[in-house]
Amino acid sequence: MITFRMKSRVQTKRKMPAGLMQEKKRTLARAKKLVQILRRKLAMRQLTKVLKERVKKRENAFQSRPFAQSAYEVNVNATTIGGLNVTGAVYAWSENPLRVGSVDGAAIGKSTGKCTLLPGEQMWMCSGIFKISSNDTITTMGLSPNNVERGSLAVTGGTGCYQNANGTIYITSQGETSESFLLEYQASNADEACSIQDLVGEGLSEANVGGKTIGDYETVGSKDLWAGNILTDSSGAQIGLSYGDCTLLPGVAAFMCIGEWALDSGDIVTYAGYSPNSMNPGHIAVTGGTGCYAGASGTLLLKAANEEYSSYDWNYQPKPEAETCFSLVDTLGGHLIYESSSGSIVIGDYETPGSMDIWFNNSM
Repeated sequence: MITFRMKSRVQTKRKMPAGLMQEKKRTLARAKKLVQILRRKLAMRQLTKVLKERVKKRENAFQSRPFAQSAYEVNVNATTIGGLNVTGAVYAWSENPLRVGSVDGAAIGKSTGKCTLLPGEQMWMCSGIFKISSNDTITTMGLSPNNVERGSLAVTGGTGCYQNANGTIYITSQGETSESFLLEYQASNADEACSIQDLVGEGLSEANVGGKTIGDYETVGSKDLWAGNILTDSSGAQIGLSYGDCTLLPGVAAFMCIGEWALDSGDIVTYAGYSPNSMNPGHIAVTGGTGCYAGASGTLLLKAANEEYSSYDWNYQPKPEAETCFSLVDTLGGHLIYESSSGSIVIGDYETPGSMDIWFNNSM
């Protein structure tokens, strides 16, 4: 018997240099870590999307709840400083009861705010807060007629359940004595949101035809008021009217302002910010609006067009690149922020309605 023996071939693996092996391990480790990071980011994005949808649903559910039926503000804690037909007069109220359905309906919250009578004595420039609970408030801003006609207030936001709230609250005085006000809420019914940048375009011009100064430009607390200033776009076409209220701050270097553009389209845009008491430009924040401008935001640059202050220029300032910006959480989260009162002045006292506590450049 013949036996054949096959020679076995032993394949010898070539050994990888130690340095190259370590680099390969490190590369694999980095790849695994990158995959884990990407998975976490994807999961976080999905979670953020779900949470945003939940928050949006919650906002929509809560936003109109206080005004699901007609609400009434019972005017029991109001006072007027000045006359009802005197430019610069102040109408202020604190914790007026809010009742649903009628002036005798169930209490749903309280209302606090302030209005200033603008030149022409036809319109009040108002800002207010509806306090629905200890944590939940709704902020508003806009014009209210100096009569029994209906006014439109833009919902500019809120706290608690009403963060980022928007829409319109219509307010109508119930009788000549204004013992109560009818409040009606309307969410924006616009098909799509309008752009502040598109509205401003290459710039707007405001002709100061309705301005009046109460005081002067050197006395803290002086007022710069205007009503019916004409807004035109870069082509010279009128797009609306401007109304506002500025107060000169301590140091007389700047005014604190709130205002409204009443557009010819029927919508309004509200804004707030401080404007230098000089020819330098001021940065103004868009706080909201009505109609397709409900929830609007952005930054506007306001500058006097000449030394006579007979006209002003408005321009839009785009938001900086994302990597150069910080969120409020990054800025304030987890910290106690202390503000000194070194730049504060009280005009009046702490017991007289209409007194003002105003400040400028308090250090934080």
